[in-house]
Amino acid sequence: LRGLNNLLNLASNFNRTNENYRVKLIPYTSDAGLSASQKLMRDIMSGERPDMVLFGGTITPDAFLKSDAFVDLYSFMKKDDVYTKKAFLPCVLEPFETKKGKLPYLVLNFRFETLAGLDSVIGDKDAWTISDLKELVSSLGPDEYLAKIDKTDTPSLDFFEWLLPAVIGDYVDYDRARCDFGKDFAELLKICREAPFMSVDGILATENYLEGRVKLRTLEIEDTSRFMRDELLTFGLEDWESIGIPHKKRTEYSASLVPDMRISILKDTGAEDGAWEFIKHYLDSGVKQWETIYVQTQLSYATYGFLPTWNVAEKMFEVLNDMTYYVKSDRVTLENGEDGIARDWIWTDHRPPEKEPDMDLTKRKDNPELADLQDRWISYYSAVEKQHHLRIDFGEKEETLLRDLFGNCKTPASTDRKLLAIITEEASAYFAGAVDIDRTIDQITNRVTTMLKESE
Repeated sequence: LRGLNNLLNLASNFNRTNENYRVKLIPYTSDAGLSASQKLMRDIMSGERPDMVLFGGTITPDAFLKSDAFVDLYSFMKKDDVYTKKAFLPCVLEPFETKKGKLPYLVLNFRFETLAGLDSVIGDKDAWTISDLKELVSSLGPDEYLAKIDKTDTPSLDFFEWLLPAVIGDYVDYDRARCDFGKDFAELLKICREAPFMSVDGILATENYLEGRVKLRTLEIEDTSRFMRDELLTFGLEDWESIGIPHKKRTEYSASLVPDMRISILKDTGAEDGAWEFIKHYLDSGVKQWETIYVQTQLSYATYGFLPTWNVAEKMFEVLNDMTYYVKSDRVTLENGEDGIARDWIWTDHRPPEKEPDMDLTKRKDNPELADLQDRWISYYSAVEKQHHLRIDFGEKEETLLRDLFGNCKTPASTDRKLLAIITEEASAYFAGAVDIDRTIDQITNRVTTMLKESE
């Protein structure tokens, strides 16, 4: 859990500042006898349950939801003056509601995974199906590739494994303990096996995307610095689209939301109000984090994941719209002879003042505001003069993309490692040519069905 250290610090701060409640953290870990999830389930069923549960890592919520052990967090939002339902990003609420419209847990931080491509190559689309993917693969000419994959002997498997968490919800129903790996899933396997991928040992030169030689980019939008760096080194300053991950049916804004940490409050523990106070303490910290980054821009490299409320998002946009990103992008030749880019570092700085300030350095000592303006002016334009540094201001294009994702993403990625491992293991035999597609589908169906029944 990338955000766990931050959570531990916040728990310590909560205990120092809250007069009514204290938080005690109890770790659940797997051993030779029981998994962490089994230990947690045992405690919930026996009544020795904690007040809150932090899901992440090997403990995922899917198997626990059937027990109806968790408080509907919407009940707290209805009574809260600040953290109402409208205070949260839609992408962290709607995709995680139960069929009865309850919210059993809250996503605390997250990232997006999506496929992206140039407008000039893929057109203006923000959603597509498996059939669309098949059509794109069929249209590829000689020396054209669907996507770039990090150097591997099995790029088809790697691409499938990257898609799988986002699409698995089309085929597995935890509530009914059923799965249906039909013709659409078989088609997806075939497409991944047949599609040409460029498997390289580093970062491809931007020209491969600008000229349409490589059609798509697998993009993990996990923080703003990586988002800006990937945009620059993949697509330069050209217009591009996040087109999401192809599903059985067309799903608008089908980027996949990947939760890092999720928190639930258990029923009838007597500490529900205190648990909600702690959740609010965590949420309150988000704006403060971005205010700190505004003062110390280098801290933007230490952040991970987006936080779940609009007030944090608005503070983020306020800060980013006053910042410039720089990326070192020296050209290199990759091991296989392809043109590439050495991506060594990225840094940020505030944008310069609109007009050049008085640059008399003797006035700095008695005028801190002038000193700041001078520093911003010098830093910005000294970097501009270095041609091996790509520069871009976070602007309307970048903000629009993130706002669309925050407001419209409806596809949660599965974090059930056991389920994903079963499917990947069986698919790997198919990609290796050891078994045919029918046998692969049968094996996946049988093993997943067994897993679902065991978790009932």
